[in-house]
Amino acid sequence: IYGTSRESFLNIMHKENRIPILEIDVQGVQTIRALAPTLGLRPKYLFIAPESTERLRERLILRCTERSEEIDLRLSNAVHEIKLGTSEGLFDDVLINSNFSEATNALFRIVRKWYPSMPNAGRIRALQRKMRNLKDCLRRQRQENLQQ
Repeated sequence: IYGTSRESFLNIMHKENRIPILEIDVQGVQTIRALAPTLGLRPKYLFIAPESTERLRERLILRCTERSEEIDLRLSNAVHEIKLGTSEGLFDDVLINSNFSEATNALFRIVRKWYPSMPNAGRIRALQRKMRNLKDCLRRQRQENLQQ
């Protein structure tokens, strides 16, 4: 089934008190923009653009998942979506994905701008390290218990 159910989306927002994230194309953004006011939603929209169509072609070729005709079709569609996505008014922000690390940091900055209560990237990395250390500690304890 294609799409996300309204019920699951609203459950994430209201029952789980989380911020749902949807990965949708430009047409999906246009649809959600039209429906959001009637649903009482105030979504934020982020367009993630490649640094260039040439670089996008390289990435698609490196995936080895599509034939050249399919890549050409995807690129022609992408050119249209990039024009719409980077035009004024449809998206709240645009992120250029030229370097994974820089794009990740930019994503954190954008999300923190939109949702100031979100932890910063350093805090998230510290929590990830703490979780990793706890898991390692539990794994060692289990191994010690098995050896006894």
